[in-house]
Amino acid sequence: MKFENVEYLLMDVDDLPFFLISDEKELLFLLRKNENRILDSRAKKAKIAALWTNYDILTKALCKLFLELWSSNLKAKVNVK
Repeated sequence: MKFENVEYLLMDVDDLPFFLISDEKELLFLLRKNENRILDSRAKKAKIAALWTNYDILTKALCKLFLELWSSNLKAKVNVK
């Protein structure tokens, strides 16, 4: 899986899911949703939902994705310098 010629679009990172992987065996997947985007003194805090799993295929897939993105980011930084 290579991501060399991928077009991308900048996004608001506040709504992106994020995850933690422990020993390539457990996954904690976190989602944040901020329902009230209007700047308001009464603005509610973002709601967070979490999913824990030890499902092998899902954990390994997200681990592989992370490693590919990490290595492609390092390669991009080396090419810029």
